Amino acid sequence: MGHVVRDVAFRARISRQQVRPSGLLVVTVVTLILWAGLAMLIIRAI
Repeated sequence: MGHVVRDVAFRARISRQQVRPSGLLVVTVVTLILWAGLAMLIIRAI
């Protein structure tokens, strides 16, 4: 799980350099976190 977090952080760093509006980055990160939490809940439920 740690490598996934590192990969997301790496991509976020890259996109922050390319795209200036930080609001879009925040929305993307929050969405990724929500989807990750949802996936973990589903995996645990199975």
